[in-house]
Amino acid sequence: MRKLRFLTACIVICSMTLTFVSASEVQSPKIVFADSEDAQAEETSVQTEKLFVEYEDGENNVKDWLDAIEGFFSVSAIEETNASAAFQEEVLRTWFIEDTTFVSIRDFVERNYPDAVFTYDNGKITVSHDGFYMEFVEGNIYYYVNGRILPLTRPCFESDGCFYVPIRALAYIYSYDVSWDEPSFTATLNENGKVLLSGEEFYDYDDYILLAKLIRAESGNQPLEGKIAVGNVVMNRVKNSSFPDSISGVIYDRRSGIQFTTAYNGSLNAKPTEECLVAAKLCLEGYSVTDDSLYFFNPDACSGSWIRNNKTYVTKIGNHVFYS
Repeated sequence: MRKLRFLTACIVICSMTLTFVSASEVQSPKIVFADSEDAQAEETSVQTEKLFVEYEDGENNVKDWLDAIEGFFSVSAIEETNASAAFQEEVLRTWFIEDTTFVSIRDFVERNYPDAVFTYDNGKITVSHDGFYMEFVEGNIYYYVNGRILPLTRPCFESDGCFYVPIRALAYIYSYDVSWDEPSFTATLNENGKVLLSGEEFYDYDDYILLAKLIRAESGNQPLEGKIAVGNVVMNRVKNSSFPDSISGVIYDRRSGIQFTTAYNGSLNAKPTEECLVAAKLCLEGYSVTDDSLYFFNPDACSGSWIRNNKTYVTKIGNHVFYS
């Protein structure tokens, strides 16, 4: 009996090793949705108690080290079984590109919302269900959801009729935290209970519009990255103790002379373009292309001698150079 149990334990060890090796060779990431840890732990505890039923082997020996080994692998098997049930492993089409896991947006959404409505046209996919509306555009560094404009770690793309989105973008929308396990090539999603606010709830409208107008006045002819960089300067100043602590305070600041000429020459009266509105929302979401910059100027329009002589160069984006 002991030999049989020992052989069984060895077989389990070998099979676990083989499973690990094969899992490491998987190329497409796996995605699992975790249930509550408390429920999983309780189920494991109940089943584990059932395992340790005392027995006698004829010599009145109850539980020796071999029992511990058998019990360990039995518990491991139960935990693995519970994980398979609790994690509700799904077959989702995925792609792994340069440290980012992408998932089919249709597969992901339809898992919980089979009645979701999808439209696809010329590189843009929209999804709507139960008060949600979201929009992803192939190649963009941002996406729309319920009036919010949120940044993407990497742009979406379409392949073989399937539209792929970074897993963390969808996790943010649907209130999941994502943990990545490199050996198993698995992204695990745990519900975090955080409700995604709509644009009306999240943005202060006056701040949003004022920032968009300033971006248009200062960088309306610049690429999106250049527009975001100008907005970053405003937001960086808001967070810096040397400047006013509000967007309007920073834009209209003149304690050491006018900081933004466009704030006083009528330029802010112009209606911001769609891209300026996008840039403003991305800045308000915390997206940054130049974290440290507090100053900028266009060297083709002015010398910027004071900034050059007194501040630290950070980067050049479009026609502007940025300093901290």
